[in-house]
Amino acid sequence: MKLLQKAICSLTLLVTMNIAMAEEIPGPANDHNGYNAPVWFSTTTSALLNRSSTALATNHISRGIRLAHQALQNELLLSDQLIANHNLCVGFLSMGETEVANPYCMRATEYAQLPFNIINTRGAYFLSEKLNDNHTALRGDSLFHLVLSNIEHENANSQLSLVINYEGE
Repeated sequence: MKLLQKAICSLTLLVTMNIAMAEEIPGPANDHNGYNAPVWFSTTTSALLNRSSTALATNHISRGIRLAHQALQNELLLSDQLIANHNLCVGFLSMGETEVANPYCMRATEYAQLPFNIINTRGAYFLSEKLNDNHTALRGDSLFHLVLSNIEHENANSQLSLVINYEGE
């Protein structure tokens, strides 16, 4: 019973830390001085992915990549698969490993075209396949454009970022 209580406390602490860090990191909702920071996604179903997003957002790239890889070893919801592939894509791109990043980027953009909801809760962007009655989904940029924007932020020369430039013309 004590182990279960410790696990619940740890998960609560991780989610709270993730939300607190997300509030400190500029994103589309609190973008200042023209700085276009990546949007990091969280989930209510995978602590590993939340830790991965937090690590990447705080520039702990290797740790973020390792946690995303660990999460992919588990059976994940489609929204969680999107987050894992997104984190691996952006993580490898930030390390300059474009060839390694490409398959993850392609999968992330494919998943991003599915009808997921983006829920903004106190600065954290949660992805969900179902919309909870207590939250409303964001109506701004589509998930697909957010993912492409994150990829472009890390590597403006990638083939996927050319899609953004083409659509913008």
